[in-house]
Parts: sequence; structure tokens; C-alpha cells
Amino acid sequence: MMRVSPFWLTAIALAAGLVIGAGAGAQELEALEEDAAFSTDPFVSEAPAGTSLFGDASMPMSAYAAESGFAEEGVPAVRPVNWISGPYLRGGVNFVLDDNIFDVDQGTGYGISGGWRQPLGPEIGGDRFFLDLGGSYQEAIGEASPVLIDGLQTGTTVDVTDPDDVGAQSFSIQTNAFQTTLEELRRGSLHAALGWFWGPGLDNRSCDPQLRFATRIGGRVGHARGGYAEQRLLPPSAPTQVGNFRTTFENRPVYYQKTDTYGGLFVATEAILLQRQYSFGHFQWTVDGEFANDWINIGNVWDGSLGTASVMMGFMLSR
Repeated sequence: MMRVSPFWLTAIALAAGLVIGAGAGAQELEALEEDAAFSTDPFVSEAPAGTSLFGDASMPMSAYAAESGFAEEGVPAVRPVNWISGPYLRGGVNFVLDDNIFDVDQGTGYGISGGWRQPLGPEIGGDRFFLDLGGSYQEAIGEASPVLIDGLQTGTTVDVTDPDDVGAQSFSIQTNAFQTTLEELRRGSLHAALGWFWGPGLDNRSCDPQLRFATRIGGRVGHARGGYAEQRLLPPSAPTQVGNFRTTFENRPVYYQKTDTYGGLFVATEAILLQRQYSFGHFQWTVDGEFANDWINIGNVWDGSLGTASVMMGFMLSR
């Protein structure tokens, strides 16, 4: 009987395995090609070479290229609607909605707001959601109930015969010598909001002019300063003189807190009129309506929630 070396047995087994593996790989490759032929979307194709979202080859676009084509200078004609983003600025009026702080009268104030809108990626928010970061200045006008405060009376005694005498001072408190009335609240704040667009998930530039609507929900933190009207209720004491020494009096309100750091929440809906003419960007007119509530506590005197409604008009620079 012929004796076969273990080395040759091993070599023959490896060769047989390679042949069988190559045959299986070829069959699997043919199956994959058949699957690809049936799964290829006939409506989606790669964008032309060198084309991208920003006019160069740094970010090739294929998802929307075949369906929409490209506008001039490489800007896609159809893209996710949350691409309607960029810096914005608007201003308008606001109205106090409750009598929590301004319990006597509520007036019409004004405000200005600006910021930046950034679309969220498809992995986070799909084609509709965006992040809004910015700041605002708001002035609410009204009238709060008057508050009584004490007065600080300062007496100055001088020797009338000595022109160089600077005098000696004394201090006393006059109870309820003044009243103060809150008449306005000036607020500066920073805000962050999550927003989304209503309607179709794609923005088709060929449909301009068109009107799109978006909603934002967010919060803000800021600094509030009150505007006050002070009224003297008690006059200072009358001057007195003893011998050569004459004492005069003046009084002023004691210190009371006039500012607060506050937080608030808001919800807003806006309409954007789209009329794109340039690929690098265009001003889009916007109209915004917002409901907000800020929780303010100034010295435990003017304490509560301030609800406001605002209507603003402005513009946004968007590609």
C-alpha cells in the first residue's frame, strides 16, 4: 500500500477548499447582481461629477439630484424644507395678556429679535426640523399697583459763622415717605428653540413665490429691569437752628430692588414668503406670532408671571 505524506494531504485539502470557495463566491456575486438589478430605484441617480450642495465637489448630492436637477451655480432646485435657514432679524409690538404683574393697566410694548436657524440632519430631525438660537429685547408696558417705601432722611448741621465748616450729617428713616409704581419691564434674553416646517417635506424653488409655515417651541433666560414712577408722600423736616448751628434736611427713597434674572417659555408660528432669485442667498420676508410667559420676581414685590403676545415682521437670509 502506498503511504501518502501528511504534507501532501494538507496541500490537496487546501486546494480543494479554494476551488469550492471560488465557485461559491461566484454564485453569491451573481445573486447580488440580480438583487441589485431589481432593487435599483430608477428615479434616483448620482449627481453630475463635480456638483455638490455648495457648488463644489466637497459634498456630493445624489438623493435629490435626479428628481429635481440643479438650479444655476450648483444650487439644487429641490431640497429638504428645513434648508430654509440662516440669520434672521425682526421687530414688532407686544401686548400684556394678564394682570399678574401689571394689575392696574396693560399697554402695548415693542420688541426686536434676531438669531440663526440651523437645519438638523436627517438622522436627527428628518427633512423638517431645525434648531433656532438667538436673542431678543422686549419692553412690556403697563401699570402695577403702587407700593409704599420708606425714605432716608439726611440732616446736615453747619456753623453759619464758619464758611469752611463742611457740617456733620445725621440719618433717620421716614416710614412710608414715598410710593413707587412699576410702569414698564425691559427684558433682554437669549433663547433656544426646536422648530419644524408644515406642509411638504421638500422645498421646490421652481414654485416660488410660495408661502411656507413653521412652528417653534423653546425657552429663554434673561435679565429684566423695571421702569418706575416715584412720588414723594412726606416732605423732609423743616430746617432748624440752634445758636450758630443750622440743620437742613433732605430725603430720598431707600434702596429697593429693580432688576431680576428670569426664565420663560414660548411658542411661535411664522409665515415665510419665498422668492429666491440668487444662489448665494436672498432676503425672505417673515411674519411671526408668538405667545410667551416669563416668570419674574423683583424684590418679592413685583412677583409673578408675565404673559405676552407679540407680532413681528422681518427678514431671513436663506439660500
